[in-house]
Amino acid sequence: MGCNRLLIRAPGLRQAVNRSQMLDLARFPPLIKEVVADRGGYLVAETVEWDAYWQPCLAGLDGAGQAQLAALRDVRASYIGPSFEAAESVAYCHRYFALLKRALAGDFGEASRAILARLATLETFAIRGYRDSVAQAAGVINVRHPVYLLSRIRWPRAISDPKFLPFVCVPGGGTPTAAGRLFYHYRQLALGGPAGEALLIYPAVAKPERTASFQRIEWLTAAFRSKPDPWSRRRGRAIADLAIAPFLATRNEAMAQPEAEIAFADIGGGTGVLVSRICSHLLRAHRTVVGDRAFAWSFIDLGVQDPARHTADRSLRRAMSVAEYLQADYRTWVLEEATRQRSGRWHVALLCRLLNNRSGFRIARSADPHITLQLGLKRNGGPGCPDAPWQPVECLRPDRPQPERLSISKRKVPIAGGSSLSQLSLSDYFRALHEVVSADQVAPDPPGTVYFPLRQFDPESLVLSDGSSLLERLCSLAELVVIEDTDLAPEQLVEHLAGC
Repeated sequence: MGCNRLLIRAPGLRQAVNRSQMLDLARFPPLIKEVVADRGGYLVAETVEWDAYWQPCLAGLDGAGQAQLAALRDVRASYIGPSFEAAESVAYCHRYFALLKRALAGDFGEASRAILARLATLETFAIRGYRDSVAQAAGVINVRHPVYLLSRIRWPRAISDPKFLPFVCVPGGGTPTAAGRLFYHYRQLALGGPAGEALLIYPAVAKPERTASFQRIEWLTAAFRSKPDPWSRRRGRAIADLAIAPFLATRNEAMAQPEAEIAFADIGGGTGVLVSRICSHLLRAHRTVVGDRAFAWSFIDLGVQDPARHTADRSLRRAMSVAEYLQADYRTWVLEEATRQRSGRWHVALLCRLLNNRSGFRIARSADPHITLQLGLKRNGGPGCPDAPWQPVECLRPDRPQPERLSISKRKVPIAGGSSLSQLSLSDYFRALHEVVSADQVAPDPPGTVYFPLRQFDPESLVLSDGSSLLERLCSLAELVVIEDTDLAPEQLVEHLAGC
């Protein structure tokens, strides 16, 4: 589907029905295979029974292996339900990780690769549009996924967060052993259930696929709720208070007569919810700085959104003069505007979270003790121990459960030119994903190897097609440039600007 049509917000009743249907699917044993969405807010979900999901792997599997799969099915069936009992989740996770370890070791013979692929993609479903032939994004119901459940076991009161399950994989096409595709953590949509059920959404790791991936994610998000970002209000307040209000106050002092408008360029802002939060907060908390000036918005993005989606507030609408949508790649647009020498057309340019989604994501591995220490192994065990106490099969043993030894958190760890998360207990899961998405045979690991998620800033995201600096050009177009990014470090920013 093309990007040149408006995303229509689903009516409130339809959104409520969609959430209710997804919540019902979450509470019943069949596995969710895929969710198909369109821009009008309509959803269709396809499920598959447990036995049908595993059927392609059973050829060549001995009786003992089939019995272990049946045991996993039984503990899962005891857990899945309206209440999602925490006590049942421990047995489910232990059984899952025990099977995963055996599949990684090749204990199932010729069926090991197929079983590993099924375990790695268990409880992960494809997200696509009606005309798509393959998955454009991936989804998970947090309380159903055995890997995500480790975080709930370790931190029962923690707020749901996709970072507890940073990567997922959907099955490849064709045979059960076909290479899968990797997706990274991005967003969650609360479903409103008593167990904290939430839909976790993942865009594609492959950069050429991300534009289509984010478009389908917006379709799905609009089908469930009108507010795509639950943190937008907090983010908007922080940016307004710390950056824009002080800038406007200083500017007012230097000007005899302020202009009639405050012009914003929201680059890659998607739905426009952030700039609407910023302006609403400026009106409430910094009215004297804003004065009688109106807001003029320019949205630059590959997709076109519904302009009324985040301007329902009457006070905000009265303070707006214009909202224009420019459909373009951000680097192409900046270069074209700079070439036209439109200096100072905008007062504020927002580059918020756009560069995040240009970052690189991959599964890394290392046997370096210093890296394992950084990831948190020092607290839980020593490198090179095959049965380290942070592994789920040890922490969740039925005869001696020690969930406090699980190493899984959202703690950011600077590492290998990027950042990772302190999640050593997910090492086997990350290894399984690494093998499933690799078309070729993975080389054997040296003793003490751990697998971990790695995200790295892409310096090319700041370079325009003519080799010039995105930031240098943007600073000529706007008086204030606000960058909000997870992966861009201060030293990288200084280095980039120093080379301009």
